[in-house]
Amino acid sequence: MKCKADIRKKNHFVPASYLGRFADPAEFLHVFDRKSEQWRRQRPKEVMHRRYYYRQEWAPPGIDQDLLEKYVSESLESAAANVIDRLINLPLELDDQVIAKFFLYLEFQRIRVPRQIEMGKRLMRDRILLFGSTDVTRDVLGGKSRLEMKKSAGFIYLKGMMGQLNPWFARMKWEVIKAEDGAAFITTDSPVSLWNAACFPPAERVLGFLEQLCCFR
Repeated sequence: MKCKADIRKKNHFVPASYLGRFADPAEFLHVFDRKSEQWRRQRPKEVMHRRYYYRQEWAPPGIDQDLLEKYVSESLESAAANVIDRLINLPLELDDQVIAKFFLYLEFQRIRVPRQIEMGKRLMRDRILLFGSTDVTRDVLGGKSRLEMKKSAGFIYLKGMMGQLNPWFARMKWEVIKAEDGAAFITTDSPVSLWNAACFPPAERVLGFLEQLCCFR
C-alpha cells in the first residue's frame, strides 16, 4: 500500500480527471509521444506529471512544501471537474460563481504546464540580461559566466501571471461544442491555448508546437 507521501510524488500538470474524459472504454489513453514518435496506451494517472512538480523546497520552516499541490488537487481540480460536468450536461444552469471558478481553472491550467513555465523563465532571464549590469550581460553572453533560472523562478512567474487572463476570458463569447457521432476530440500536454482566427499566423502553433504528449480519444 502506498502512503500519501508516495502518492504526492507524482504531481500532474494536466489533471487525471480531465484526461480521463479522453480515455477509451477500457479507461486507457492512446498517447503519441512526439519526441520518440511512438504510440502507447496508458492510464490517465500515468501521464502528464512530474516528480514533485509543485514542491517548494525553499519554503520557510513550518510551511508545508507541498501546499500548492494539495490546493491544486484537492480544491482547484475537483471544482473544475464539477464545472466541466455542468458545462456538458447542464449548461443553462451555470451561474456567475461557477463560471468564475472555471475561468480560474483555465488560467492556471494554461500557465502551469512545463512549456509555459519554461517560457516564463526565459522571459525573466532575457529581462535580467537586458536591464542588468552591462558587465554581467557581456560575461553571460560570452560564456564566461552562467545565469541559471532556478525552479523558484517558475513559481514567481505563476504568481505574477495569475489574474492576467481573467479579464480577457470574461469578455469572450463561449460555446460548448459536442463531437458528432463517430468523431473525437484531441487533447495535449498544453490543453489551454489562445488562438485568434483573424490573426494569421497564430502566435501558438498548438499541436505542431508540442514536443511531449498528445492524447487521442
